[in-house]
Amino acid sequence: NFKMDWQETAKMFATIIQKPRMNERLLSKPPFRFLHDTIMATMQATGYPQGLFTDSECNSAQVSDKESKINFLNKIINHVQQTTGIQL
Repeated sequence: NFKMDWQETAKMFATIIQKPRMNERLLSKPPFRFLHDTIMATMQATGYPQGLFTDSECNSAQVSDKESKINFLNKIINHVQQTTGIQL
């Protein structure tokens, strides 16, 4: 069982990225833009998952319809599962 409270998640990301700001509202039910910005900031800060996304996927304005958002999220979920061996 993989359960963390929002404060633990915020503290963990604070060591890696400065923006977007982590708060209870955003972490409890994160909108797509928040997830996208967090993934892009993490990639910029750590290099992970460098090369996974196309240039257009890195631009949140171009990931705007439901299908492209689902594809983006599935892509990162599958990559994390493959690199960590943890089923999400």
